[in-house]
This record gives sequence, C-alpha cells and structure tokens, in this order.
Amino acid sequence: MLSNNWATPEEIDLAVKTSLGIRLPVVGVVQSLDFTGLDLVNDISKSNGFTIPLIADKVAKGHLGAKTAKGFYDYDGRSEAEITAERDQRYLDMLGFLKKMNAFGAI
Repeated sequence: MLSNNWATPEEIDLAVKTSLGIRLPVVGVVQSLDFTGLDLVNDISKSNGFTIPLIADKVAKGHLGAKTAKGFYDYDGRSEAEITAERDQRYLDMLGFLKKMNAFGAI
C-alpha cells in the first residue's frame, strides 16, 4: 500500500488502530469466529478444499457461535441480539478509552 501510494503511513495506522485495534482486545481471534458464525467459517473452509475438524464438529452439534449462544464460547443461553449488544458496547467503550488517551495520534 505504501509502495503504490495507495495510502499514507498515517492512514494505514489509523485504519488498523480503529478496526483491529479496537476489536481484538474485546473479542480476540477465536471468539471473532463465533461472531462470524462457525457454519459460515466451515462452509468457507470447505469451499477452499479443506475442513477444520474442530469447527466441523461444533457445527454438527449445532454450536454455531453467537447466533446459537454456543460455539467456542458458551453465551449462557442469551439471544444473539443480547450478545452482540454487549460486544458492541465494549467496542464503544474501548474506542472511548483509546480516544481519551489520544491513541490515534502520533507519539
């Protein structure tokens, strides 16, 4: 991106800080699969010619992630709307915290 002048260093860093930088501390890499939907992750892997047995087993059991309240994580029977509302509030809280500490500016 830099070599092709598609974006400046500041633009690239801001994009990462305001997307992955906010999301990963809240849901992490594995839990993000629960929010994608393990059935979708399973279908994508199969369409690319491979299967992830751990995910295929969860899908076979009906544990599809947040939409079924169980995936890699157990969401205590809460609805998908409740689970995503809590996740989204945490994203907003993280964004507010990072803005407060001026995390999006240069050091």
